[in-house]
Amino acid sequence: MRHWVLLFSVFVLVLSAYAGEFDQQPAEYWSEVLATKDFKGVLSVFQVGPKVEWPPVHSVKYADEKDKNLVTQGAEFRKLGELLAHGLEDYERQLQDIPSEQFCERCESLLAMRQQFLRHPSYFNLILVDSINRVLYVNLAERLALADEIAPCLLPLLGRLGSFRPDLQQLLSMTNAEFNKSMLGESAYRSASSIEQLKMLWSTLEPDTPFMMPADTLGLPTFQLMKKRDIPALLSRLVMSDLYIHTLLPALVQYRQKAEAYSPTATYQQIKAVVGREARAPESLGVVPFGVSRAASAVNYLLQDIQSGKNRKQLLFSLP
Repeated sequence: MRHWVLLFSVFVLVLSAYAGEFDQQPAEYWSEVLATKDFKGVLSVFQVGPKVEWPPVHSVKYADEKDKNLVTQGAEFRKLGELLAHGLEDYERQLQDIPSEQFCERCESLLAMRQQFLRHPSYFNLILVDSINRVLYVNLAERLALADEIAPCLLPLLGRLGSFRPDLQQLLSMTNAEFNKSMLGESAYRSASSIEQLKMLWSTLEPDTPFMMPADTLGLPTFQLMKKRDIPALLSRLVMSDLYIHTLLPALVQYRQKAEAYSPTATYQQIKAVVGREARAPESLGVVPFGVSRAASAVNYLLQDIQSGKNRKQLLFSLP
């Protein structure tokens, strides 16, 4: 927590420079919450319900912030959001070795924080949403893959984690707001399937790169993404998270429920013998762009990621 206190002290010095010049009520409320509580206490505020709602927080390049007060508020909340992300990174380390029941309880408070950010799905808030999702699915995957019996609280937790799916209409609205113009024809977009909507949005924003492969792969980590506006990178993150939450984890659960003798080191052939050669993987936005259409491939992909340590790299707080 020393890291958290130091970061907040630096932030307070910056915030004080604006005091008296602008109405800082929302930022003052949230800065006080972060100043007076450790990260667990901050989570309790989200869980009980904050007195002041967390507002829409846009990127540093948001095109429509002409009001000086809003410009200032945006800058302050980006600093506050970055502090929350650092606190989340530290908190994640505490989740790794605790008993599953305690893990599930702590995850409920993270889901409450996610819900607060989802009230206003702006660019910066969606980075925070995805960061929370990654903490949850990385740790949940490791627990679901263990050779032990699945703890009773883990499956309901997976269901609550999966209550969020990227909303392609919201993502277009967020993009339009960021650029302060309509980026796509609304009627054609609304009538398209989810995957076609995703392709339309991607080709508009990143026409010269392969689908779901952002030009700046070094810009994917949370703290890099917070300091710029890279909507393709954010889209790529959201779609990969959706793949884990709605395809890979459910496929692993289904495999475990069918397997007579489950082993986390099962081979692809062993997995396929249980789930079937042609069994489809559970649907998500990531199935098509990341090519994981079969259930056996989904399970194999996830178990190999966990065994190799690649699963932990999905946290994306910083560069590997």
